[in-house]
Amino acid sequence: MTGASNEVGAPGGFSGDMDEIRATVGRLLDVIAACDGYGYDTYDTRIGPLYLWLYKSRERNLLADYVLRGLYALEFAAPIFYRRIRGIQPAWDPMGNSYRAGAHLALSLVEKGPAHLAAARDILDRVAAKAVGEPGRRGFALGFPCITGSDKMWRTDVPVSHYTLRVARKFLQWERMVHDGRYCGILDEAIRFLAEGLPWVERDGLLGVAYTPDDQLQVLNIWADVASLLACHGKERGTDAHRGKSLRLARGVLAHQAKDGSWPYFARWERPFGRVDNSHTAMVLGALADVALCYPGDIKAEVLPALERGAVRWMEMFFDEATGRCWNMADRPAQSYTACLGDALYAILRITRSDLGLSPDLAARLTRLAGRTAVWSLRNLKLPDGRFCERRIGGRRFAVQSVRSFDGLVADALALYWAAHGVSGSERCLLWNI
Repeated sequence: MTGASNEVGAPGGFSGDMDEIRATVGRLLDVIAACDGYGYDTYDTRIGPLYLWLYKSRERNLLADYVLRGLYALEFAAPIFYRRIRGIQPAWDPMGNSYRAGAHLALSLVEKGPAHLAAARDILDRVAAKAVGEPGRRGFALGFPCITGSDKMWRTDVPVSHYTLRVARKFLQWERMVHDGRYCGILDEAIRFLAEGLPWVERDGLLGVAYTPDDQLQVLNIWADVASLLACHGKERGTDAHRGKSLRLARGVLAHQAKDGSWPYFARWERPFGRVDNSHTAMVLGALADVALCYPGDIKAEVLPALERGAVRWMEMFFDEATGRCWNMADRPAQSYTACLGDALYAILRITRSDLGLSPDLAARLTRLAGRTAVWSLRNLKLPDGRFCERRIGGRRFAVQSVRSFDGLVADALALYWAAHGVSGSERCLLWNI
Protein backbone atom coordinates (compact mmCIF):
# COMPACT_ATOMS: atom_id res chain seq x y z
CA MET A 1 0.00 0.00 0.00
CA THR A 2 1.46 3.31 -1.01
CA GLY A 3 1.28 6.49 0.96
CA ALA A 4 -0.57 9.77 0.59
CA SER A 5 2.17 11.16 -1.62
CA ASN A 6 0.45 9.47 -4.57
CA GLU A 7 -2.59 11.71 -4.16
CA VAL A 8 -3.18 14.37 -6.78
CA GLY A 9 -3.47 17.83 -5.31
CA ALA A 10 -6.32 20.19 -6.13
CA PRO A 11 -5.83 23.74 -7.38
CA GLY A 12 -6.43 26.56 -4.98
CA GLY A 13 -9.28 28.16 -6.93
CA PHE A 14 -12.81 28.59 -5.71
CA SER A 15 -14.88 26.74 -8.25
CA GLY A 16 -12.57 24.05 -9.54
CA ASP A 17 -13.04 22.69 -13.05
CA MET A 18 -16.76 23.12 -13.71
CA ASP A 19 -16.65 21.41 -17.08
CA GLU A 20 -15.08 18.33 -15.52
CA ILE A 21 -17.62 18.37 -12.70
CA ARG A 22 -20.51 18.50 -15.17
CA ALA A 23 -18.97 15.71 -17.25
CA THR A 24 -18.50 13.62 -14.11
CA VAL A 25 -22.16 14.02 -13.14
CA GLY A 26 -23.25 13.04 -16.64
CA ARG A 27 -21.03 9.98 -16.66
CA LEU A 28 -22.27 8.89 -13.23
CA LEU A 29 -25.90 9.23 -14.27
CA ASP A 30 -25.20 7.20 -17.42
CA VAL A 31 -23.42 4.44 -15.50
CA ILE A 32 -26.21 4.18 -12.92
CA ALA A 33 -28.88 4.22 -15.65
CA ALA A 34 -27.07 1.42 -17.48
CA CYS A 35 -27.59 -0.71 -14.35
CA ASP A 36 -31.22 0.51 -14.08
CA GLY A 37 -30.40 1.96 -10.66
CA TYR A 38 -29.35 -1.39 -9.16
CA GLY A 39 -26.16 -1.70 -7.13
CA TYR A 40 -24.37 -3.27 -4.20
CA ASP A 41 -23.77 -1.47 -0.92
CA THR A 42 -21.28 -1.32 1.94
CA TYR A 43 -23.99 -2.54 4.32
CA ASP A 44 -25.35 -5.42 2.25
CA THR A 45 -22.83 -7.92 3.65
CA ARG A 46 -23.99 -7.23 7.21
CA ILE A 47 -26.48 -10.06 7.27
CA GLY A 48 -26.97 -13.47 8.81
CA PRO A 49 -26.66 -14.99 12.30
CA LEU A 50 -22.93 -15.75 11.86
CA TYR A 51 -22.11 -12.14 11.03
CA LEU A 52 -24.19 -10.90 13.97
CA TRP A 53 -22.45 -13.29 16.39
CA LEU A 54 -19.00 -12.35 15.11
CA TYR A 55 -19.75 -8.64 15.30
CA LYS A 56 -21.18 -8.76 18.81
CA SER A 57 -18.42 -11.08 20.07
CA ARG A 58 -15.42 -9.34 18.50
CA GLU A 59 -14.37 -7.35 21.58
CA ARG A 60 -14.38 -10.28 24.02
CA ASN A 61 -13.55 -13.19 21.70
CA LEU A 62 -10.21 -13.11 19.89
CA LEU A 63 -11.23 -15.83 17.46
CA ALA A 64 -14.39 -13.96 16.48
CA ASP A 65 -12.35 -10.80 15.97
CA TYR A 66 -9.80 -12.70 13.86
CA VAL A 67 -12.48 -14.29 11.65
CA LEU A 68 -14.32 -10.98 11.22
CA ARG A 69 -11.11 -9.21 10.21
CA GLY A 70 -10.44 -11.99 7.70
CA LEU A 71 -13.88 -11.53 6.16
CA TYR A 72 -13.32 -7.78 5.96
CA ALA A 73 -9.97 -8.35 4.26
CA LEU A 74 -11.56 -10.66 1.69
CA GLU A 75 -14.34 -8.17 1.07
CA PHE A 76 -11.87 -5.31 0.54
CA ALA A 77 -9.67 -7.41 -1.73
CA ALA A 78 -12.51 -8.66 -3.96
CA PRO A 79 -15.76 -6.89 -3.04
CA ILE A 80 -17.89 -8.08 -5.95
CA PHE A 81 -16.59 -11.67 -5.84
CA TYR A 82 -17.13 -11.74 -2.06
CA ARG A 83 -20.76 -10.71 -2.50
CA ARG A 84 -21.35 -13.25 -5.23
CA ILE A 85 -20.03 -16.16 -3.17
CA ARG A 86 -22.31 -15.04 -0.33
CA GLY A 87 -25.28 -14.92 -2.68
CA ILE A 88 -25.82 -11.16 -2.30
CA GLN A 89 -27.58 -9.62 -5.29
CA PRO A 90 -27.62 -5.98 -6.42
CA ALA A 91 -30.61 -4.08 -5.03
CA TRP A 92 -32.68 -1.09 -6.17
CA ASP A 93 -32.31 1.25 -3.22
CA PRO A 94 -34.92 4.06 -2.82
CA MET A 95 -32.56 6.54 -1.17
CA GLY A 96 -29.75 5.96 -3.64
CA ASN A 97 -32.08 6.44 -6.57
CA SER A 98 -33.67 9.52 -5.03
CA TYR A 99 -30.18 11.07 -5.18
CA ARG A 100 -30.13 10.28 -8.89
CA ALA A 101 -33.45 12.09 -9.29
CA GLY A 102 -32.06 15.01 -7.30
CA ALA A 103 -29.13 15.33 -9.70
CA HIS A 104 -31.53 15.58 -12.64
CA LEU A 105 -33.60 18.21 -10.79
CA ALA A 106 -30.50 20.32 -10.15
CA LEU A 107 -29.34 20.04 -13.76
CA SER A 108 -32.80 21.02 -15.02
CA LEU A 109 -32.48 24.46 -13.43
CA VAL A 110 -29.49 25.25 -15.64
CA GLU A 111 -30.07 23.11 -18.73
CA LYS A 112 -33.62 24.13 -19.55
CA GLY A 113 -35.90 21.68 -21.29
CA PRO A 114 -38.01 18.66 -20.36
CA ALA A 115 -35.38 15.89 -20.43
CA HIS A 116 -34.03 16.18 -16.89
CA LEU A 117 -37.47 16.73 -15.33
CA ALA A 118 -38.80 13.69 -17.18
CA ALA A 119 -35.86 11.59 -15.93
CA ALA A 120 -36.37 12.79 -12.36
CA ARG A 121 -40.11 12.09 -12.55
CA ASP A 122 -39.60 8.54 -13.82
CA ILE A 123 -37.12 7.79 -11.03
CA LEU A 124 -39.24 9.39 -8.29
CA ASP A 125 -42.30 7.43 -9.46
CA ARG A 126 -40.34 4.22 -8.86
CA VAL A 127 -39.05 5.52 -5.54
CA ALA A 128 -42.58 6.38 -4.37
CA ALA A 129 -43.70 2.85 -5.21
CA LYS A 130 -41.12 1.54 -2.70
CA ALA A 131 -42.84 3.18 0.31
CA VAL A 132 -43.37 0.78 3.22
CA GLY A 133 -45.03 0.82 6.61
CA GLU A 134 -48.42 1.74 8.01
CA PRO A 135 -50.84 3.14 5.40
CA GLY A 136 -51.18 6.88 5.82
CA ARG A 137 -47.73 7.32 7.29
CA ARG A 138 -45.39 5.26 5.17
CA GLY A 139 -41.69 5.86 4.85
CA PHE A 140 -38.69 4.29 3.18
CA ALA A 141 -36.26 1.52 4.08
CA LEU A 142 -33.00 0.30 2.65
CA GLY A 143 -33.32 -1.69 -0.55
CA PHE A 144 -31.76 -4.69 1.22
CA PRO A 145 -31.83 -6.17 4.76
CA CYS A 146 -28.81 -5.63 7.00
CA ILE A 147 -27.67 -5.64 10.62
CA THR A 148 -26.94 -2.10 11.77
CA GLY A 149 -28.03 0.53 14.31
CA SER A 150 -28.23 -1.18 17.72
CA ASP A 151 -26.98 -4.44 16.16
CA LYS A 152 -30.52 -5.15 14.96
CA MET A 153 -31.78 -6.57 11.69
CA TRP A 154 -33.24 -3.74 9.62
CA ARG A 155 -35.82 -5.25 7.28
CA THR A 156 -36.91 -3.90 3.92
CA ASP A 157 -40.52 -3.57 5.13
CA VAL A 158 -39.77 -1.29 8.12
CA PRO A 159 -39.20 2.41 7.31
CA VAL A 160 -36.12 4.19 8.66
CA SER A 161 -35.98 7.85 9.67
CA HIS A 162 -32.72 8.62 7.87
CA TYR A 163 -33.74 7.08 4.56
CA THR A 164 -37.28 8.44 4.72
CA LEU A 165 -36.19 12.03 5.24
CA ARG A 166 -33.56 11.92 2.50
CA VAL A 167 -36.09 10.53 0.01
CA ALA A 168 -38.73 13.02 1.16
CA ARG A 169 -36.33 15.90 0.47
CA LYS A 170 -36.45 15.04 -3.22
CA PHE A 171 -40.25 14.91 -3.25
CA LEU A 172 -40.27 18.34 -1.58
CA GLN A 173 -37.72 19.65 -4.08
CA TRP A 174 -39.91 18.42 -6.96
CA GLU A 175 -42.99 20.10 -5.51
CA ARG A 176 -41.14 23.39 -5.02
CA MET A 177 -39.91 23.32 -8.62
CA VAL A 178 -42.85 21.85 -10.52
CA HIS A 179 -45.92 22.59 -8.33
CA ASP A 180 -48.00 19.78 -9.82
CA GLY A 181 -48.93 17.96 -6.60
CA ARG A 182 -47.56 14.70 -8.00
CA TYR A 183 -45.79 13.68 -4.79
CA CYS A 184 -47.75 15.66 -2.19
CA GLY A 185 -49.51 12.54 -0.91
CA ILE A 186 -46.40 10.42 -0.33
CA LEU A 187 -44.52 13.45 1.01
CA ASP A 188 -47.23 14.05 3.59
CA GLU A 189 -47.14 10.37 4.55
CA ALA A 190 -43.37 10.58 5.09
CA ILE A 191 -43.81 13.67 7.29
CA ARG A 192 -46.47 11.88 9.36
CA PHE A 193 -44.17 8.88 9.72
CA LEU A 194 -41.34 11.08 11.01
CA ALA A 195 -43.59 13.08 13.34
CA GLU A 196 -45.90 10.31 14.56
CA GLY A 197 -44.65 6.89 13.49
CA LEU A 198 -41.27 6.85 15.26
CA PRO A 199 -40.48 6.51 18.97
CA TRP A 200 -39.93 9.98 20.47
CA VAL A 201 -37.92 10.07 23.70
CA GLU A 202 -37.91 12.65 26.53
CA ARG A 203 -34.72 12.47 28.56
CA ASP A 204 -32.51 14.94 30.45
CA GLY A 205 -34.91 17.69 29.43
CA LEU A 206 -34.30 16.94 25.73
CA LEU A 207 -36.52 15.55 23.00
CA GLY A 208 -35.09 12.91 20.70
CA VAL A 209 -36.40 10.79 17.85
CA ALA A 210 -35.36 7.22 17.03
CA TYR A 211 -33.83 5.61 13.98
CA THR A 212 -36.71 3.18 13.27
CA PRO A 213 -39.94 1.98 14.93
CA ASP A 214 -37.98 -1.11 16.02
CA ASP A 215 -34.67 0.53 16.95
CA GLN A 216 -34.74 3.37 19.46
CA LEU A 217 -31.09 4.31 19.00
CA GLN A 218 -30.69 8.09 19.48
CA VAL A 219 -28.33 9.73 16.98
CA LEU A 220 -27.78 13.49 16.70
CA ASN A 221 -27.75 13.78 12.92
CA ILE A 222 -31.17 12.08 12.89
CA TRP A 223 -32.48 14.68 15.34
CA ALA A 224 -31.04 17.46 13.20
CA ASP A 225 -32.25 16.12 9.85
CA VAL A 226 -35.77 15.35 11.11
CA ALA A 227 -35.92 18.88 12.57
CA SER A 228 -34.80 20.26 9.21
CA LEU A 229 -37.33 18.41 7.08
CA LEU A 230 -40.25 19.09 9.44
CA ALA A 231 -39.34 22.78 9.42
CA CYS A 232 -38.87 23.02 5.63
CA HIS A 233 -42.08 21.13 4.90
CA GLY A 234 -43.98 23.31 7.36
CA LYS A 235 -42.65 26.49 5.80
CA GLU A 236 -43.51 25.31 2.30
CA ARG A 237 -47.05 24.37 3.35
CA GLY A 238 -47.55 27.39 5.60
CA THR A 239 -48.17 25.34 8.75
CA ASP A 240 -46.66 25.33 12.23
CA ALA A 241 -47.91 21.81 13.01
CA HIS A 242 -44.44 20.46 13.83
CA ARG A 243 -42.71 23.70 14.78
CA GLY A 244 -42.39 22.70 18.43
CA LYS A 245 -40.83 19.34 17.68
CA SER A 246 -38.45 20.83 15.14
CA LEU A 247 -37.22 23.52 17.52
CA ARG A 248 -36.84 21.09 20.44
CA LEU A 249 -34.84 18.64 18.32
CA ALA A 250 -32.58 21.44 17.11
CA ARG A 251 -32.03 22.71 20.65
CA GLY A 252 -31.20 19.17 21.73
CA VAL A 253 -28.49 19.07 19.07
CA LEU A 254 -27.16 22.45 20.23
CA ALA A 255 -27.05 21.16 23.80
CA HIS A 256 -24.71 18.36 22.69
CA GLN A 257 -22.07 20.59 21.12
CA ALA A 258 -18.70 20.04 22.81
CA LYS A 259 -16.53 22.87 24.08
CA ASP A 260 -14.25 22.53 21.05
CA GLY A 261 -17.23 23.02 18.70
CA SER A 262 -17.63 19.40 17.57
CA TRP A 263 -20.76 17.26 17.78
CA PRO A 264 -20.84 13.61 18.86
CA TYR A 265 -22.62 11.01 16.79
CA PHE A 266 -24.70 9.56 19.63
CA ALA A 267 -26.95 11.21 22.20
CA ARG A 268 -25.21 11.55 25.54
CA TRP A 269 -27.01 8.58 27.11
CA GLU A 270 -26.00 6.16 24.34
CA ARG A 271 -22.79 4.13 24.38
CA PRO A 272 -20.21 4.72 23.06
CA PHE A 273 -20.93 8.42 23.46
CA GLY A 274 -17.86 10.31 22.28
CA ARG A 275 -17.48 9.28 18.61
CA VAL A 276 -17.20 12.21 16.15
CA ASP A 277 -17.00 11.83 12.38
CA ASN A 278 -17.00 13.96 9.24
CA SER A 279 -20.19 12.95 7.43
CA HIS A 280 -22.52 13.04 10.39
CA THR A 281 -21.12 16.39 11.52
CA ALA A 282 -21.79 17.74 8.02
CA MET A 283 -25.39 16.58 8.27
CA VAL A 284 -25.80 18.40 11.59
CA LEU A 285 -24.34 21.64 10.21
CA GLY A 286 -26.57 21.73 7.13
CA ALA A 287 -29.71 20.75 9.03
CA LEU A 288 -29.24 23.39 11.73
CA ALA A 289 -28.85 26.00 9.01
CA ASP A 290 -32.20 24.94 7.55
CA VAL A 291 -33.98 25.22 10.89
CA ALA A 292 -32.44 28.65 11.53
CA LEU A 293 -33.69 29.90 8.15
CA CYS A 294 -37.17 28.47 8.70
CA TYR A 295 -37.54 29.94 12.20
CA PRO A 296 -35.13 32.90 12.35
CA GLY A 297 -36.97 34.68 15.12
CA ASP A 298 -37.01 31.59 17.33
CA ILE A 299 -33.59 30.02 17.02
CA LYS A 300 -31.26 31.74 14.54
CA ALA A 301 -29.46 33.67 17.30
CA GLU A 302 -28.71 30.35 19.04
CA VAL A 303 -27.75 28.45 15.91
CA LEU A 304 -25.43 30.93 14.21
CA PRO A 305 -22.58 31.02 16.81
CA ALA A 306 -22.82 27.23 17.21
CA LEU A 307 -22.56 26.80 13.44
CA GLU A 308 -19.54 29.06 13.23
CA ARG A 309 -17.70 27.20 16.00
CA GLY A 310 -18.81 23.86 14.61
CA ALA A 311 -17.77 24.59 11.04
CA VAL A 312 -14.31 25.72 12.10
CA ARG A 313 -13.77 22.63 14.22
CA TRP A 314 -15.15 20.38 11.45
CA MET A 315 -12.63 21.74 8.95
CA GLU A 316 -9.78 21.40 11.47
CA MET A 317 -10.64 17.78 12.25
CA PHE A 318 -11.43 16.36 8.83
CA PHE A 319 -9.87 18.38 6.00
CA ASP A 320 -6.57 19.48 4.55
CA GLU A 321 -7.72 22.92 3.48
CA ALA A 322 -4.72 23.46 1.20
CA THR A 323 -5.56 20.48 -1.04
CA GLY A 324 -9.18 19.68 -0.22
CA ARG A 325 -8.38 16.12 0.93
CA CYS A 326 -10.90 14.85 3.48
CA TRP A 327 -11.29 11.88 5.81
CA ASN A 328 -14.11 10.55 7.98
CA MET A 329 -12.51 9.75 11.35
CA ALA A 330 -10.09 12.12 13.06
CA ASP A 331 -7.83 9.26 14.14
CA ARG A 332 -7.71 7.75 10.61
CA PRO A 333 -6.63 10.61 8.34
CA ALA A 334 -5.19 8.22 5.76
CA GLN A 335 -8.69 6.88 4.99
CA SER A 336 -10.67 9.10 2.62
CA TYR A 337 -14.33 8.13 2.15
CA THR A 338 -16.31 9.19 -0.89
CA ALA A 339 -19.45 9.67 1.24
CA CYS A 340 -17.66 12.59 2.93
CA LEU A 341 -17.51 14.43 -0.40
CA GLY A 342 -21.25 14.25 -0.92
CA ASP A 343 -22.16 15.20 2.65
CA ALA A 344 -19.57 18.00 2.80
CA LEU A 345 -20.70 19.71 -0.41
CA TYR A 346 -24.36 19.53 0.60
CA ALA A 347 -23.54 21.01 4.01
CA ILE A 348 -21.28 23.81 2.76
CA LEU A 349 -23.75 24.91 0.09
CA ARG A 350 -26.45 25.23 2.77
CA ILE A 351 -24.48 26.92 5.55
CA THR A 352 -22.96 29.52 3.20
CA ARG A 353 -26.32 30.86 2.02
CA SER A 354 -26.10 34.61 2.41
CA ASP A 355 -29.38 34.98 4.30
CA LEU A 356 -28.05 32.77 7.10
CA GLY A 357 -25.47 35.40 8.02
CA LEU A 358 -22.28 33.39 8.53
CA SER A 359 -19.25 35.64 8.92
CA PRO A 360 -17.92 36.60 5.45
CA ASP A 361 -14.42 35.29 6.17
CA LEU A 362 -15.70 31.91 7.32
CA ALA A 363 -18.13 31.66 4.40
CA ALA A 364 -15.28 32.38 1.98
CA ARG A 365 -13.08 29.80 3.70
CA LEU A 366 -15.80 27.15 3.43
CA THR A 367 -16.48 28.02 -0.20
CA ARG A 368 -12.80 27.61 -1.09
CA LEU A 369 -12.80 24.28 0.71
CA ALA A 370 -15.82 23.07 -1.27
CA GLY A 371 -14.06 23.78 -4.57
CA ARG A 372 -10.82 22.15 -3.49
CA THR A 373 -12.55 19.10 -2.04
CA ALA A 374 -14.61 18.62 -5.21
CA VAL A 375 -11.53 18.77 -7.43
CA TRP A 376 -9.37 16.66 -5.11
CA SER A 377 -12.07 13.99 -5.10
CA LEU A 378 -12.30 13.96 -8.89
CA ARG A 379 -8.56 13.37 -9.05
CA ASN A 380 -8.30 10.81 -6.25
CA LEU A 381 -11.64 9.05 -5.63
CA LYS A 382 -13.07 8.71 -9.15
CA LEU A 383 -12.48 5.42 -10.93
CA PRO A 384 -11.65 4.96 -14.64
CA ASP A 385 -15.19 3.74 -15.42
CA GLY A 386 -16.71 6.98 -14.05
CA ARG A 387 -17.86 5.53 -10.74
CA PHE A 388 -16.43 6.49 -7.36
CA CYS A 389 -14.64 4.24 -4.94
CA GLU A 390 -15.88 3.52 -1.42
CA ARG A 391 -12.69 4.75 0.20
CA ARG A 392 -9.04 5.48 -0.48
CA ILE A 393 -6.38 4.29 1.95
CA GLY A 394 -3.03 5.71 0.94
CA GLY A 395 -2.67 4.76 -2.71
CA ARG A 396 -5.31 2.00 -2.76
CA ARG A 397 -8.95 2.49 -3.69
CA PHE A 398 -11.74 0.08 -2.74
CA ALA A 399 -14.85 -0.06 -4.96
CA VAL A 400 -18.30 -1.53 -4.31
CA GLN A 401 -20.53 -0.14 -7.10
CA SER A 402 -22.99 1.45 -4.67
CA VAL A 403 -25.74 3.82 -5.80
CA ARG A 404 -26.75 4.70 -2.23
CA SER A 405 -23.41 5.25 -0.54
CA PHE A 406 -21.31 6.73 -3.33
CA ASP A 407 -22.40 7.12 -6.93
CA GLY A 408 -25.90 8.50 -6.36
CA LEU A 409 -24.83 10.63 -3.41
CA VAL A 410 -21.89 12.12 -5.32
CA ALA A 411 -23.91 12.71 -8.50
CA ASP A 412 -26.48 14.65 -6.47
CA ALA A 413 -23.92 16.70 -4.53
CA LEU A 414 -21.78 17.54 -7.56
CA ALA A 415 -24.87 18.47 -9.57
CA LEU A 416 -25.99 20.78 -6.77
CA TYR A 417 -22.53 22.32 -6.61
CA TRP A 418 -22.41 22.80 -10.38
CA ALA A 419 -25.94 24.20 -10.58
CA ALA A 420 -25.36 26.56 -7.65
CA HIS A 421 -22.79 28.32 -9.82
CA GLY A 422 -25.09 28.44 -12.83
CA VAL A 423 -28.25 29.94 -11.34
CA SER A 424 -28.98 32.80 -8.97
CA GLY A 425 -31.76 34.47 -7.03
CA SER A 426 -35.04 32.62 -6.68
CA GLU A 427 -33.93 29.72 -8.88
CA ARG A 428 -30.90 29.05 -6.67
CA CYS A 429 -33.23 28.72 -3.67
CA LEU A 430 -34.94 25.81 -5.43
CA LEU A 431 -31.79 23.71 -5.00
CA TRP A 432 -32.58 23.36 -1.30
CA ASN A 433 -35.76 22.69 0.69
CA ILE A 434 -35.79 26.24 2.09
